[in-house]
Amino acid sequence: MISIGLIIYGFSALITQIGQICVIVGIILGIIYVLFELRQESPVFDVRLFKIKTFASYNVAGMFGFFAAMNFTTLINYYFQYVKGFGPELTGFILIVSPVVMSITAPIAGRLSDRIHPQKLAAIGMAIATISMILLSFLDQNTPMYIIIIAMALQALGTGLFSSPNMNAIVSSVDEKDAAFASAGQLTTRAIGQAMSLGLLTVVFSWIMGDLVFSLGYASLIVRAIQIIFIVCVFTNILSIVASFIGIRADHKITR
Repeated sequence: MISIGLIIYGFSALITQIGQICVIVGIILGIIYVLFELRQESPVFDVRLFKIKTFASYNVAGMFGFFAAMNFTTLINYYFQYVKGFGPELTGFILIVSPVVMSITAPIAGRLSDRIHPQKLAAIGMAIATISMILLSFLDQNTPMYIIIIAMALQALGTGLFSSPNMNAIVSSVDEKDAAFASAGQLTTRAIGQAMSLGLLTVVFSWIMGDLVFSLGYASLIVRAIQIIFIVCVFTNILSIVASFIGIRADHKITR
């Protein structure tokens, strides 16, 4: 817990020396914890589960998948307020698009994941989310609103298709007695992915803008930072898809 806490805090303040120290110390403590748990007959968290290829692959897919999803709303919020000049009320109203689409998609995806291989469904969802990230990597001050709304809807649709099936795949990849450990592992890797995402956001904006205050006067700099982050998210989404297919392939070998 201390290790994860230090890593999460460190990535959120990665541009500072204390943030970098926290990440390093957190990683070291994490390695010590893993080595300690491997020696225990009844570990608090059975890290041996990560030796299962399907379990490890699906968790990696989840980590990279939620890496991109974490940044999405924050970046769109910045874009609407500091590039387009929208007020908080209008921005909040437009951002409702994503949770509405996700609330419709997620329950359907959960039911479908009982009929279709859940990680195949998750990979399809991540592919859809990747299309959204590609669209937004070309975002500028003159991008039409309908393009942004379409990208928001695609991102929400993709994340909705990814989230529940990914959890289903992770829990299904281990024995029933280890289901609680699997769920905890998924939540942990998701939190790490989200923390890394916030670290990327902090680093890129600090690199592009330095100590400048967010305002319409620096819209071009904000757009440049947003583009860079979305480009990185395209690659992390692709890594999520690759990890999904590695796990699916290993799963098929097991079932044979």
